[in-house]
Amino acid sequence: MIRRSVWMAPARFLIAEGGARSDMPFDHRWAVALGRDGTLVVADLDPPQGGESEVIDGLDLSDSPALAQALMRGQVVKKIDFGAPLVDFTPLAFDTAVVVRQALGDVHVVRLRESGAVDVAAKLPFACRGHVHVAARAPAFGCVTDSGVKVHDLRSQLTREVPEGAAELALSPDGQRIALATGSALFVQGPEVAERVALAAPPALLSFSPDGSAIAVLVAGELRIVRAEEPGTVLFRASAIEGASAMIWDEKGHDVALCKLSGAACWYRLDGDEAG
Repeated sequence: MIRRSVWMAPARFLIAEGGARSDMPFDHRWAVALGRDGTLVVADLDPPQGGESEVIDGLDLSDSPALAQALMRGQVVKKIDFGAPLVDFTPLAFDTAVVVRQALGDVHVVRLRESGAVDVAAKLPFACRGHVHVAARAPAFGCVTDSGVKVHDLRSQLTREVPEGAAELALSPDGQRIALATGSALFVQGPEVAERVALAAPPALLSFSPDGSAIAVLVAGELRIVRAEEPGTVLFRASAIEGASAMIWDEKGHDVALCKLSGAACWYRLDGDEAG
């Protein structure tokens, strides 16, 4: 029994304090949380190197190096203080990194490295007034600022700006396009051109398709799919469920789901209608 049980994950408290939010966004190794004191708490559950092995009375490990290695334990919890309490963090979908925003609006990118190191890799050149939006496949970050909407690309170190506010914001997966809900209009800015499309009401939700070619728009009780390069071109439309608070595409971009806070969801087949 002892030999079998050592392969099970040990039940232990990593940190004995409350927190505003916690997540395991990547795999079984990393746990990330906002600490009660406003710091970023990162737990490495599978560190590359451990300390001394635990001792279990009556178990001889001299002939079983693998079991001995399974019992190795190391320091796994790290805390990072950003000078002001953190209010939010967003995992990157393409890397083991998180974007954190503190109460003063400063935004940092924190890398969780294979070696076990946790370090601040970058800081955005502007402060954000709200949630930080992250491109799905590129290190591009956008948010509403005091002077409008800004998007910064860590690869080019270039910042784009739209000098107006936005109730909703979405980034294309490659970070090259911005979609904004500005009043009763949809505004889309691409690498070369920008276009504004008047709508019957302010858009409530925006989301780019996985390949970036289309944008899902929830407006006036209707779900619309428009072409990203020509947002005035409607590819699909259907009546939307009431009370939708989030919108999700399937991985292939064939379907869109509208989700309620209760957890209920309704899928829409883009080659048909409401799927239930």
